[in-house]
Amino acid sequence: MGGVVFSLKGDLFAGRGEIRSAEVCDSLGSRERASAALTKILPDRNAYQFEDSVRFCSGSDVPRYRSTCFVTGDGDQLLVAQSESLQNEPSNSWAKWVKGQAVNESSARSATAFDAGEKALASEGFAAVFMPCTFTGGKKREPLNTSVSVEVKPSARRADRGKLMELTKSAASFAHERAKCDRLAKLGRPATSGK
Repeated sequence: MGGVVFSLKGDLFAGRGEIRSAEVCDSLGSRERASAALTKILPDRNAYQFEDSVRFCSGSDVPRYRSTCFVTGDGDQLLVAQSESLQNEPSNSWAKWVKGQAVNESSARSATAFDAGEKALASEGFAAVFMPCTFTGGKKREPLNTSVSVEVKPSARRADRGKLMELTKSAASFAHERAKCDRLAKLGRPATSGK
């Protein structure tokens, strides 16, 4: 599943385009919460485009889940959200690995812990969650982990860290469900749209 959606509000040079929940990537979780968070995270652009890819492959002994959401505005890449199943590994080695995946090294380096999953990190431009995921739908019970990261590109403004964490937890909830994990995600209660 993938596609590009344009959202324009008024004249092409008249300010900020609208981020409509119906156009937000499925892989970011609740579209209403994701739309509200993106409005606080992303810089002003005339138009926003969303491209989403979600894949789940269960044909082998080890199932694989992967999703990617690209958000662009006026031709500039603004945000990338990625989720994937990983072989069972310690959370400390994951933290080093996921920080190495970031485009903006200083943003990833400055990430500090927050409460989500088994381990979670966030800065003003980068957030990631690591969750245990045991998949029981295949031939055997396979211990895996799910890694979810959201990065605001350096060309974008500094994001609202709280909203970035909220968006990452929403994407993690979606990934946990789609990866068919049977362990508790430990993502806490999502914020209501009024807060």
